[in-house]
Amino acid sequence: MLKISWNSDQQLRCQTCCKLYKRAEAIQFLAQQLIVELQQAWSGSQHLRSISANDGDDDGDEDDDGDDENEGVTGNDSDCEEIKDNTGNDAPHRKADGPESATISCPHPACKDNPPYSQKNNLQRHYTNHVECDEIYEFCGHRSTQVRNYVTHYDKCRAQNGNDSSGDKRKTAAMKKRILCRKAATELDEMSKAREDKLNSKDHGESDTTAPSAKRRRTAGDALATDSTTTIPPNLPFDLTRNTASTTANVLLLR
Repeated sequence: MLKISWNSDQQLRCQTCCKLYKRAEAIQFLAQQLIVELQQAWSGSQHLRSISANDGDDDGDEDDDGDDENEGVTGNDSDCEEIKDNTGNDAPHRKADGPESATISCPHPACKDNPPYSQKNNLQRHYTNHVECDEIYEFCGHRSTQVRNYVTHYDKCRAQNGNDSSGDKRKTAAMKKRILCRKAATELDEMSKAREDKLNSKDHGESDTTAPSAKRRRTAGDALATDSTTTIPPNLPFDLTRNTASTTANVLLLR
């Protein structure tokens, strides 16, 4: 009777069983590869569904100017799209007689000649190209110097998609993504408001020059009185680029 000795540190001595064992290992490896590919395909289908739901009838031609300059710029940016203003209000709008494009055009100086966006979430997503950061991705060590690059790498990182054993790393990466997107949205609101105030003050100054001198003096006094009662929002008391518990707490308090 043929006896087979088995040791976990050695191969099977029976050649027939040894071949079967190697085949089983190969099949198991292929099955693991297939599972990873299926997970990536499922994530891709979910991404396409979210794009279809969010953008709807948007033609997508005006989506992100200059995004191709960074690695991984076509990922799912739902977190950035869903960010609301920290003040709870929409971005500043021009007056009814002002140009409508001023409400959703990028306020960054590098984009002054670019056409406006059809939806605000497209503008928020685009503006992440202008916000700098210095983050190392937990799973693969990828270094991001722009918020846009980190956000899109978060959804495309193969090291993350193939690793289901580290829940803490996933939570940390997701928290960084939310904080960076909120930082970009806050900066966008501040720059939009500054541009709006500048346009309004320019329009106000032009109207004053056509009025009589006495009326201009009264208008100037009224303007000073108005300025004295204007509430200026304080500077943010924390740095959103740092991934700390206090940063997250402050962000939640501002919502």
